[in-house]
Amino acid sequence: MRLYATLALLVASTALAQAPAKKPGPNEPSPQTRTFFIEGVKSTADVQAITDAVMKVKSVTKVDSLTPASGHANISFDHHAVTHQQIAQAIADAGSFKASFRFVVPDYAANAEKIDAIFAKVKDQVEITATNKDKGEFELHFLPLKADKPGPHGVGFNLGRIGHPIMDPPPKGLGLKMQSISKVARRTKAK
Repeated sequence: MRLYATLALLVASTALAQAPAKKPGPNEPSPQTRTFFIEGVKSTADVQAITDAVMKVKSVTKVDSLTPASGHANISFDHHAVTHQQIAQAIADAGSFKASFRFVVPDYAANAEKIDAIFAKVKDQVEITATNKDKGEFELHFLPLKADKPGPHGVGFNLGRIGHPIMDPPPKGLGLKMQSISKVARRTKAK
């Protein structure tokens, strides 16, 4: 009897160990690192001003890869605590900088009308332009943040406003893939 109980426990623990990680619910923390493309960075003083401003935003834990030559910053934050637009506004407030976000919807061409309708719903917060419609590549420019009533994740636009309607399975969403275009910090080998 003890052998059967031990085997049952072993099988159950193996099944639990292999279970995929559960996605956080809407009220649970969801830390992410997202690439923000930034125009106007010309000096190390600009880099420091942006880094200082962004690190003051609630839940931001890291700003990485931003240099005068890189054109982007990898920013780690809880997107269930603060919106992408709040971070973009902090970048803009640090000087004459403009932040954008890039993403791909590979099946855009076959679903253009439905996806364009999703984009139209956020036109007061962001401007989304196709950089390559055939490949489904887009650039999202953040408009100035308005003093609106905060939503569940802060004030302004969060990527989930377009991500959920595009990626969630039907009938809630279109069930399509959507992927952010990111830049990963390069690691150099010590000589």
